[in-house]
Amino acid sequence: MNPRDLQEVRSIPLFATLTDDQLGCLDEGEIIEAPVGTILASEGERTGFFHVLLEGEVRATRTYDRQSILLGVNKPGNYLGETMLLLDIPWLATCRVSKPARLFRVNEASFWRMLVTCQSVGREIFRSAANRMPTSAMLLRRSTGNIYWLLPRKLQDARLPTLTISRAATARKQSPTGSTPMASLRPGNSHLLL
Repeated sequence: MNPRDLQEVRSIPLFATLTDDQLGCLDEGEIIEAPVGTILASEGERTGFFHVLLEGEVRATRTYDRQSILLGVNKPGNYLGETMLLLDIPWLATCRVSKPARLFRVNEASFWRMLVTCQSVGREIFRSAANRMPTSAMLLRRSTGNIYWLLPRKLQDARLPTLTISRAATARKQSPTGSTPMASLRPGNSHLLL
């Protein structure tokens, strides 16, 4: 990536706190340009990419009863694909470029390296993914009738402790922000956040 592109990527809030020494975690990414109509991901597809929108607009839609429903509009600074990579699931929506776009894109292997080598980026991506999980679980429940396959394959095959959803709901009600306190995410607290 050339210095101009690196500065453009660094101007995005997700990467703004990186020091000069930490910029190496962006080396494996690439800038791509996508014209209107380009599909970045189709519902049910596994792309293996994480995208950060630098310019333009990307709309997320989902098909219900042969109708396309708009779920959201992504603007510059937004990123896409982290939930699918973190949970090892297919895309829950179709993401189509609606205004000419420039995106910073990394493949799955580079995404995982970025999470490890750039801790501030990893922290923000996990925070965002945690906020999106309830919506993802709802979409999966509607399409499959259950949330079992929301779990990564490694956990599906493991013997899991009893999942107590009511503990998460109780903790969420007790939190001043309405979110589940981080203490409830520590090992030993076996429940799903919905």
